[in-house]
Amino acid sequence: DDLTGISLLGFVADGGAVDTVTLQSTEQRTARIEGPEGHGLEGARVNCVEAGPGSRYWSALVDDSGNADIRLPRSSLTCEVTPPGNRRDLAQRYFEVAADDDLFFWLDYGEQIAGVVELLGKPQAFALLEVHSAAGTLLGRVVTGEAGRFSIHVLVEDSVSTTTDL
Repeated sequence: DDLTGISLLGFVADGGAVDTVTLQSTEQRTARIEGPEGHGLEGARVNCVEAGPGSRYWSALVDDSGNADIRLPRSSLTCEVTPPGNRRDLAQRYFEVAADDDLFFWLDYGEQIAGVVELLGKPQAFALLEVHSAAGTLLGRVVTGEAGRFSIHVLVEDSVSTTTDL
């Protein structure tokens, strides 16, 4: 049998035996990604994560027409859209997507936040830095360079906070 686009999701019952196995299909969908000028953003990346057990993950690159073909289930997803490398002026964005929502995402200009992550006065290489709004919404993630430096563009709401995972 052809199981293309089928994901196996199992649950472990008491005693370690598989209790229920559900085959949940995915389907080919097209996501549209545009920049502030209203044009497609070739080279942007779309990463989607499904809530729930297993946290399945899908990723696609945007083609020269501004579209990304991606196999996804019809379920609630969180999609992260990262601008192409040549558009560092745009902010990374996160979108909550319901099962039947159209996959239309847009990126806008962001404000740059830059600096150095230090621990006990020493720069921290390859630390994961998250930028959150005052309401706790994740606005962006970045990994510091070898000298602990980072730079990220985010859509700034009222105020932002940062957390670092060293």
